[in-house]
This record gives sequence, structure tokens and C-alpha cells, in this order.
Amino acid sequence: MLCAYRSADLNFTLNYNDASRQFGEEPLLGVSVDGNYQYFFATLALNYVLSSNLSMDLSLRSSWRNNDFYYNISDTDFTLSGLKVNDQSYGAGAKLLWTPRHHELLFGVDVDFGHAKSLSLKDGKQRMDKWAVFLNDTISIDKVSITPGLRYDHTSANGDFWSPSLGITVAPMKDTVFRGYVARGFGAPPLFYTFGDGFYSVANQDLKMESVWSYSLGVETTLFRYVWLKTTIFRHDISRLLGDVPLPDGRYTVINQGKQRRQGLEVELKTMPVYNTSLIFGYCFVDAKDRLSGEAIPLVARNSYDVGIQYDDRKSFRATLKGHYLHWHGEPADNGRYTAMIWDLFLAKKIIAFSDERQAIEAFFSAHNLFNGAQYPAFPFRNTRRWFEGGVRFYF
Repeated sequence: MLCAYRSADLNFTLNYNDASRQFGEEPLLGVSVDGNYQYFFATLALNYVLSSNLSMDLSLRSSWRNNDFYYNISDTDFTLSGLKVNDQSYGAGAKLLWTPRHHELLFGVDVDFGHAKSLSLKDGKQRMDKWAVFLNDTISIDKVSITPGLRYDHTSANGDFWSPSLGITVAPMKDTVFRGYVARGFGAPPLFYTFGDGFYSVANQDLKMESVWSYSLGVETTLFRYVWLKTTIFRHDISRLLGDVPLPDGRYTVINQGKQRRQGLEVELKTMPVYNTSLIFGYCFVDAKDRLSGEAIPLVARNSYDVGIQYDDRKSFRATLKGHYLHWHGEPADNGRYTAMIWDLFLAKKIIAFSDERQAIEAFFSAHNLFNGAQYPAFPFRNTRRWFEGGVRFYF
């Protein structure tokens, strides 16, 4: 939902889900895992233009989530309650964008406070508080743009992290852009890994964040007539990787272990519209290896493809039919299935338009996994069958 007035934009979102789902099964243990969940989140964001080269973004966010997992014993009516977790979090953010000549200087702060409650957590309740400050600048001179950045994150559960970054773009001609990027990033462990003891798991309060250095080089061009093309080569070096370690009692714990490298190539292609219709193609190749042993990492998609057709009359109707295929690097014992392409259909129709182009009411409909294809890396983790969603969007 969007509301605009003069130099201010106000955005509000609200979402609520109440559902049940199957998570998988373990035939050797005769157990399947199901669950119920409720999820609510809301956001409120204000963008205000202070002057011709200064603007401000303020945002508030809130969420809560209830998850209830339970285990079904095969060939019986016996159900064992597993893990029940209640998560709540509240956050705020502020950004200040200053655009003097040749610069786009962005300074920001993010703060989030939250907690989780569960009988499986230490003391029945654990907090996860975090805050971050960041500063980015885009320096544009003629056909070159350089973007240095620095971010500092603090978490109450898993320590602190510095994330420097540097990007560069060069546009030697109006229809072609070359890009390069290097950055350090992190992945925070789920709170349950740090403080939770489950049916099969044991907590580890010494967990640190996963660390990754990412590098990429790419080009985007419309030099070829009627075709937009983007291609990127990338490399991700991951350290302090989270992994399971079996314990003598048959359970497992998660520790920071090992190093991985994932590198490859991405290609995206889209034709220029002909009668409002475009063709879409995408391909990604990933070579994933353990940096210590040199062995290929199992259950990582080595090749993936996207194909589709898109219609947009730029007035009132949009439609997209898109197919997605993944070829997993799996072993026969995993009993995965990945011969099918998963097709999704999206339709959107503007049902009421106003004199202000930013104001409208739109109906939408989506059909996911349209042909009920099976595409998953291992038997316990089967993909969702055909499902639908629809609704109405208001723009004002």
C-alpha cells in the first residue's frame, strides 16, 4: 500500500498467514515431520525529501511467529509433540541520503529487538538484539561510478561483524555497462542453533557468524538488436561454515566448521517487446567445492535454467508464464527427483484506474507448480505440489 503527498511517500504493509505443512519424512526411522505455523508482520516507512539534494527514510517493523512441529510414527496413530517456538521482534531504521555533485552519500542505522520462547530453549526464553550502522558513497565521474561501503553489525548472541565493500561500473557506450564488485558478508546462526535443544539436536552457545567474501565481474548490454543481455561471473569464499556434528547419544549439534567455495556463471536474456510480449531466458552454473578436501559439495544445484514468456500492455494487464529447472549434484542414495521443470503462472489486471496514475486497484492471481512437477534434491525434502494464491492490491 502506497500513499504519496508532495515531497513525502508513506508505505504500509500488513501480512498474516495461518497454515499447516509437511516438512518431510525419514523412512529409516519411521518418522515424518509436520507442522503448523502462524506468521504476522507489519511495516511502516516514510520517505521525506528535505531539499533538492537531501532526503530521509524512516521505518518501523514488527513481527511475530508461532511454529509447532510434531512427529508422526509410521503405521501408527501416535503423534509426538516436538518443537514449539514463539518469536517476536520489533525494529526501526533510519537512512539519510545526501547527493552533492558527483556523490550519493548514504548513512543508515538499523535496530532490532526480539526474543523467542520455547520449552526447548535454555531458560525457556532467549533474546536476539542487534543493531547496525552503515555508510555508502557512490562517486560518479563521467562514465565511471565507484561505490565504497562499510557496515558494522552487533548481535547479542553471536558477536560482531565488519562488512567492507567496493563496487565499480564503467559505461564506455550508452548501451553497455561493465560491473565489478567485492564485499564481505555474514550469515547469523538461527537462535535455536545457539540456545535450543530439540528432539535430535543439542545447543551450541559458542557459535559464530558464517563469513563470506564475494567477488563478481559482469556486463549488461542492449548492443544486440532486440535483446537485453546480462552476464556475470562470481566467486564466494565461505568460512566458519555451519555444519552438523553427530554426538554419541545419536543426536547432533551445529558447529562452525570447514570452508567452501562456490563459483560460476550467470546469464540473463530478455527480448525487446513485440506486440507487448517478451521472451525470458536465464542460466546459472555453480561449481561448489570444499576448500579443504577439494571434493564437490553434495545437494547443491550445479545447473539451473529459467525460461518464460511475459506480456505487459503497460496499461491494465500483465501475465507471465515461467519455468524453473534445477539439476542437483546428488547421489543415488539421496533419492532425489529433478527431471521436471516447475512452471508458475502470474496474472494481474487493473480493475479500477484513477486520474492519478499512481492510484489504482488491481486484482492478481498466481498458480505455482502448475503441472505438479517433482523437483527436490533428497527424498525427505520434497517440493510443494500445485498451489494457488490471489487477491487485490490497492495503490493510492
